[in-house]
Amino acid sequence: MEKKSSLEEELMALTTDFVTRVVARLRHASFEEVGSYSDGLPSPSRPPPPQVRLKATGEGKRPRQTASKRTELGDRIMEALSKAEGPAGVRAIADILGVAPGLLVVPLRELRASAKIVKHGDKRKTTYGLA
Repeated sequence: MEKKSSLEEELMALTTDFVTRVVARLRHASFEEVGSYSDGLPSPSRPPPPQVRLKATGEGKRPRQTASKRTELGDRIMEALSKAEGPAGVRAIADILGVAPGLLVVPLRELRASAKIVKHGDKRKTTYGLA
């Protein structure tokens, strides 16, 4: 192991002493003292709070799927599954149809309820196939 130089030892001792004194002072200071200390430096600016979107306005929300859109999407899902070599996951179906995976939730649920498709597996390993 290398021997530390006298300068390095002296700097280490001074640094340790300094840090010990600063920590001791902060421990005995009140929150008000610490919070009001700025030493002439500008206080860091906080970012503005995030804007809360009101549900009543409906801004940024995707419109609800109509029954006819769900039926059309269900038909497209059935067609995609009939062409698939086996059961397919939601992301694979969404990629084939060119839609977001979230749009398939309700049509898949309706197709399962009408026993047109079957679900295999759970959670992320869920796949769907024709009944």
